[in-house]
Amino acid sequence: MNYLMKPILIMILGFTLSLTACQEDTENLAQGSRNVLRQPVGPGDKVINPGNEPYAYPNIIEKYYPARLANYQGTKAWRIEWPEYSGDIDPDQIPTFFATSTGGLNSLKYINSIDPLNKKKLSFSLFNGTRLKAAAVEETLWGGGAPSAEAVYFGKIDKSLGHIKDWVTTRPSAFELNWENTEDLDYDVEYQEGDFFIYQIPGLTPIQYGGIRIVSENPRIIEVYHAVNN
Repeated sequence: MNYLMKPILIMILGFTLSLTACQEDTENLAQGSRNVLRQPVGPGDKVINPGNEPYAYPNIIEKYYPARLANYQGTKAWRIEWPEYSGDIDPDQIPTFFATSTGGLNSLKYINSIDPLNKKKLSFSLFNGTRLKAAAVEETLWGGGAPSAEAVYFGKIDKSLGHIKDWVTTRPSAFELNWENTEDLDYDVEYQEGDFFIYQIPGLTPIQYGGIRIVSENPRIIEVYHAVNN
């Protein structure tokens, strides 16, 4: 082989592999990036069934996409994959409460008994009852007291996966711009596989936006996207 051609072929091969990896990340959104262990330290890091066998903590994969426009820094994306739980498991022990500020996921039992000071960081519940529910309206979190978590509102919107990919990977401002186009605004909504919601956290300054995609119900796989303000 011509010695001048060899470096060129190596460069072409490297570029092709890089492009393939980029396309794969874009196709799967949060999937394919680094795993981030978000288990709390202590008894809450495992779900225990009635037979006292530990259940694996949900697998959380995190990725950050820098924005191409100046009004937002980028999008944080998390793909959460829950293991299959038995029918008689205590739902209070299933990690369901997510915090967009940290990417952490906790069960009701853990946050109430082990880490109650971090309740105010919680954003919403994802798993229990196939519902999206704002932490601020989850009465079992607060025991009749006043909630300190910021209220979160959800609005369902019908968008193709291609549109969602574009918003997540290049245009996080689209979550805010499309908020007015959502339907059935509420802080407690039921979902099914394939649904896509935009959420708004109006109590924060500036107001924060993001999205939630129900990838699969069985197994339960949900992706959360959070637009990062400048």
